[in-house]
Amino acid sequence: MHGNDQNWRHYCLWAAVVSVVLGVLACILLFPHRFILDDAYFYLVTARNLVTTGEHSFSGVMATNGVHPLWLYMVTGWSWLAAGLNKAWLWDVRTWLPLHFALVAVGAWACQLGGCGPAGGFYPWFSAVVYRSRSVVCGVWFAATGMGGLPSDLRRGSSVRLAVRIGGVGAP
Repeated sequence: MHGNDQNWRHYCLWAAVVSVVLGVLACILLFPHRFILDDAYFYLVTARNLVTTGEHSFSGVMATNGVHPLWLYMVTGWSWLAAGLNKAWLWDVRTWLPLHFALVAVGAWACQLGGCGPAGGFYPWFSAVVYRSRSVVCGVWFAATGMGGLPSDLRRGSSVRLAVRIGGVGAP
C-alpha cells in the first residue's frame, strides 16, 4: 500500500508541475508586455546598445557605468545570440525568457544540492548570479507574463527568497 501512495503523490506532483507550466505559457502568450522593472529595463537596453552599436551606453549618447559586469555581459551575450538569429528579437522582452528559465533551472539544481550555503558546499557563483540577476530576471518574467499587479516586494527581487521559503528550502 505504501508504494501505491508514493506513486499517487508522484503523479499528483507531476500533474501540478505540468499545470503550472501550461498556465505560465498561457500567460506568456496572452499578456506579452505588461510590466518591466527599472533595473531590468536598464540592463536590457544597455545590452541591446552594446550589441547593436558596440557602445556601453543606455542612451546611445553617453557612456554609462554602475552596472554589474557579470550580469550585463550575460545578458549581452544572450542579446548577441538573439540578434544573430533575428534583430527584431532585441525589442521583444520574451527573447530573454530562455535565459530566465536557465537561471531558474540552475537555482533549482543548487537548491537540490542544498543551496549555496554550508549545506550545499558554498556555491559562490550561484549566489552571485541569483543575487545580481534577481531584479532583471524577475522584471523579464513579469513583463513577459503580464503579472505586473503583484505586490511590489515580490517584484523587487525578494521573490527568490519567497520562492525558496514556499518551497521549504533554506532558512527563513
